[in-house]
Amino acid sequence: MKVIVVVRRVPEPASLEVDQRTGLVDFQRLVHITSPPDLCAVEEGLRLREKAGGQVTVLAPGPPELEDSLRECLAMGADRVLRIWGSDWPREIPPSAAAFVLARVIRDRTFDLVLCGENGGPFEADPLPAWLSQCLQVPLVTAVTDLKMADGGQGLLLQRKLEKGRRQVLECRTPALLTVDPSLNRLRESSLPSLLRALEAAVETVEIELGSILGLLPEEVFSGNAGGLQPLNPAPLPIYTPDSSLPARARIEQMLSGGLVEKEGLLVEGPPGAVVEKIIGFLIKKGFLMEEGCLEKAGHPGVKANPQ
Repeated sequence: MKVIVVVRRVPEPASLEVDQRTGLVDFQRLVHITSPPDLCAVEEGLRLREKAGGQVTVLAPGPPELEDSLRECLAMGADRVLRIWGSDWPREIPPSAAAFVLARVIRDRTFDLVLCGENGGPFEADPLPAWLSQCLQVPLVTAVTDLKMADGGQGLLLQRKLEKGRRQVLECRTPALLTVDPSLNRLRESSLPSLLRALEAAVETVEIELGSILGLLPEEVFSGNAGGLQPLNPAPLPIYTPDSSLPARARIEQMLSGGLVEKEGLLVEGPPGAVVEKIIGFLIKKGFLMEEGCLEKAGHPGVKANPQ
């Protein structure tokens, strides 16, 4: 099985500091590391290679600093690493443009599976795998927590994480793109000889001019307007504020419920005929039904009065 893994660098949370004078993040003190979910994706690719054979190729779009992450993947056991870069690339590019370039590189190689880390947080989604799946025209399965091969390597049996701790089991045919949840596996420890060989290894660079690939000016590509694509900007959700005149306990209950009011149901009891009349009266009151004769009084064209 030929597996391609996409690796990125993210800021180390412990290095995040805020300037006390300006209240802004001090980017000069940020320390970037290899994304832990992406390393889990590399680990899963290596495990698949051990079970079914094949090759694991790691791709990383970005500046020369990404070579440290690629060498880390080489020490883990990756067969080949490639860094994608061009002279007209900025330090950061929109996910749509990065996915377009990655797809261009991946199409030149045969693959059965593309793995990415689940880098989205609890309140946001990682856009790069979705863009890459669209560019490659392969199915996308997110938040994979268990992965097994099926149909002699032609399919996969997957378990993915849903909200509120639920799980979903599904089958997927290859080629496909999966995002790996960090709970899928535990990283192996690289040996000292592997680390030394990785430090001396040369990292292959694929030179791609971003503006020429997309056929647009670099300014338009970098602003996220490539091909008329716009980033997703959902409408802000209003935050419920409890009534300040209520006691503390009542305000806390309102905040926990989000201001939702418990719905009251209508209990209908009695003989069948009376129950039917009550239900019809309720539907007429709520506007779901019209009273007899209302359509005739309103002069509805599709209604004719019965001759007496």
